[in-house]
Amino acid sequence: MQHIKKPLTKQSAKRLFNFTLSELTSPQPTKLTYMIENSCHEVLGLVGLTLPEKPNGSAEIGVMILPQWQRQKVAHQAKQSLIATAFERMDLRHIYAHCEVTNIAANRANQKLGFDLDDSFHDPKKGTEIKVWKISRPDSK
Repeated sequence: MQHIKKPLTKQSAKRLFNFTLSELTSPQPTKLTYMIENSCHEVLGLVGLTLPEKPNGSAEIGVMILPQWQRQKVAHQAKQSLIATAFERMDLRHIYAHCEVTNIAANRANQKLGFDLDDSFHDPKKGTEIKVWKISRPDSK
């Protein structure tokens, strides 16, 4: 699938794992990552928020679903749950999602979740256009 990056090298995976562990023990983490499981405790993917180092009332949401669980509304339910929890328990006013223009399913899913198209930009690293979606806490629109 074109929207999933290449597998990490062992060294990169170890570095990322250590970073994630340090974030978990940080008094002000910038990344919150959660496993998505079904009722049989099978891992279906990950969903998370990236927060700015200096809090500004916003965060970016992301989700990765294993191929065999895609197109089953797993990402939708995970993002919907995390958005509701983040607005309820964190001092966030806005949550953003970035999607490649060519990722039609993800862009459509963001619309269904209530995100509005906020901006777009060209990512020179990926060589593609990125859509920036925004959803606001109901009381801060």
